[in-house]
Amino acid sequence: MNHLLIVDDEIDLAQGLASYIEDDNLKVTVCHDAIDGLEKLKLQNFECIVSDFSMPRMNGLEFLKSVREMKLEVPFIIYTGHGSDEFAFEASKFGCFEFVEKPLMTGLLDAIKRAIHQSNRLKESNYEDASLKELNDLLNELKGE
Repeated sequence: MNHLLIVDDEIDLAQGLASYIEDDNLKVTVCHDAIDGLEKLKLQNFECIVSDFSMPRMNGLEFLKSVREMKLEVPFIIYTGHGSDEFAFEASKFGCFEFVEKPLMTGLLDAIKRAIHQSNRLKESNYEDASLKELNDLLNELKGE
């Protein structure tokens, strides 16, 4: 099961998006501000985060920066009705996976699918790397190195 975190202060929009996206293979958690989102990230792993940009207390870019400060490499999608080249450049420095324009949010579902696929491939690669390291350590131990 894959897990998606949606963070948006517009409760109806976030809940409607979650209802539209959630299925048997995707569990959606909704938070109504970035502070709550950061708390959820301490408790659970997510394959993707989708966040609004304009929110009180902490905007989507500040949320993205905080997620990266936590050393989480989860794909992060920001949707906004107030995008600019400067904002896009700043968010891309922190590894924003994709930007989606409100109110249409065209391509959001496809972006989520691509992000989850990338997240799962990264996890598989990290697992394989860890398994290979364990095998090498065992071989070195058997050799007496």
